[in-house]
Amino acid sequence: ENPGLDSAAESFRSTKDKMHRSDEKKAQRGFKNKHKYRKHLLRRVLRLYDGDQSGNLSQEEKNELENDLNTRCDNIKAKRLADYDSDGSGDLNEEEWNALLAARQENFSQKRSEILEQYDSDEDGVLSRQEKKALRQDKRETFRTKRQELRATFDANQDGELDEDERTALRTYLKEWIRGEHLEESGGPLFLKHWH
Repeated sequence: ENPGLDSAAESFRSTKDKMHRSDEKKAQRGFKNKHKYRKHLLRRVLRLYDGDQSGNLSQEEKNELENDLNTRCDNIKAKRLADYDSDGSGDLNEEEWNALLAARQENFSQKRSEILEQYDSDEDGVLSRQEKKALRQDKRETFRTKRQELRATFDANQDGELDEDERTALRTYLKEWIRGEHLEESGGPLFLKHWH
């Protein structure tokens, strides 16, 4: 037996266990953040369809939401076919699916590069805790700005408040985005921006 070797092995196992636990915690934080975002998105969508603001959807409101979500799925499928169904078969074959996935990956890589270019101040290829904090702060500020701009767009009499008719017009516009009627357009409500 070699006490020195045994001690080194034990130290290695201990370090490996700590790294594993650290990775697990990071994964859990990532899952919680995604779960929190999805709950936030769901609350916004439900509030949009809660016409009387009762806090609960009536059966009629549930039916409207279900129909609009089904319409969204149909519109997303139609857009995919228009963009990638090169043989006009009405469905995506393996090659066409691969082209779609490659385009998504390219889009993701481009966005990641843009984020790193703007926020990776030490240029190490990853965002530190402080760099992520700066990114989150800018996202919150962008959301507030876009929200104010959207409200201003529908504030027809420019009194700084939305009356009932203006709120109705805004809800109608947001529901158009829910139904996927603006998939060709950039921008739009931030809480729907990546929801397709």
